[in-house]
Amino acid sequence: GLSKGLWYVGVECATEVTVVETRQKPDSLGMDSIQYDSYSGKTGVLNGVSYIVNARMDYVDATAPTAPANLSYGQDTIKPGILLSWKESSDNETGIAYYNIYRNGEKIASVQTLSYKDGSADLRMATDYSYAVASVNGAGLESQQTLLQAHTSDYLIVDDGDNSRYYKTSYTGDWPLSTASGSFNGGGSVYSKTVGATYTWEASVTTGKLHKIQIWYPSFASRAGAVPISVFDGDTKVFSTVLNQKVLGSRWIDITEIVLSSETARVVVTSTSTDSSTSADAVRFIVNSGSTASEGDSLENSFKLNSFVSVSPNPFNPVTSIRIVSGHIKNGIVKVSVFNNCGQLVNVVKSSYSGYSATVNWDASNRPGGLYFFKVNNGKQTQTVKAMLLK
Repeated sequence: GLSKGLWYVGVECATEVTVVETRQKPDSLGMDSIQYDSYSGKTGVLNGVSYIVNARMDYVDATAPTAPANLSYGQDTIKPGILLSWKESSDNETGIAYYNIYRNGEKIASVQTLSYKDGSADLRMATDYSYAVASVNGAGLESQQTLLQAHTSDYLIVDDGDNSRYYKTSYTGDWPLSTASGSFNGGGSVYSKTVGATYTWEASVTTGKLHKIQIWYPSFASRAGAVPISVFDGDTKVFSTVLNQKVLGSRWIDITEIVLSSETARVVVTSTSTDSSTSADAVRFIVNSGSTASEGDSLENSFKLNSFVSVSPNPFNPVTSIRIVSGHIKNGIVKVSVFNNCGQLVNVVKSSYSGYSATVNWDASNRPGGLYFFKVNNGKQTQTVKAMLLK
């Protein structure tokens, strides 16, 4: 029998379907069938039931659309993000309705555009991810997936106020917003005049790889001239230095280069004065993807093989520290020869090893500003690094 409302008569995959709209409930009329007609709008009476025929051409879309072509990606320049883009798919029957986006086999989004930015907090820097994009037509059929291997950027910038799964900031004490210009990305910065107040940048890093760590802050005349900066590998402090925030700022300044053994690294700045302010803005972690500790090598030895000398701060004024790490020397003397930009030897400083590392401080108070070269000899190797003295 017929049901009240619209009734579709035909056979599967037929190219012509008749729609009959009944004007009264026909369940009790005992009708076996209704002759369908191909003439739209024709009316009539069958077994006492009035009907109107509405005919239309219809069909079942059983063909999936084409797969997206030219799938490519770009990296976010600040956070671990991936920007996907592709060419439009085609479907001659029901058209393209949307595109499904997959990461590592799981669907993460559906979009109607030809691009998608994956800025999820689940992404980590310097990490490979598998992406796929498939088109879906108006009948709900999905195309074959177009596959792509993507690599997030080898650096991560943690800005003041960030709070995400793999990067965040925290603080103790009072850190109000600063009015100083020159903050990173124009996003503002904070400052403190509370003695002992700390500001911390934390990031998930790549274990066993060499990382360069840099800091950004807007300089200001009322800033402190000796701001303590500490670097933690997990819960272990591995490096510390001081920065003159009166003259250095609004640029990336090297803190240190170090192979990290934990999955989390932290940079902590400490306020030490009520008269001069301490600025906190942004920290950048850069992974040297070619520097990995090989099996059987200590992290210090990996550092020695790839870049066993670091200088921070860089640029500096007037004091900088040259740090040397070695996997095979525990005792001995490190000699650092300092040359100016003309190649003239201007100073020689020495230091002793203490547990596979040594630090040499150089005070350039009596030297003119410019580029300086530090030739470091640990008794078995020689390496030259450079730093800029700003005055």
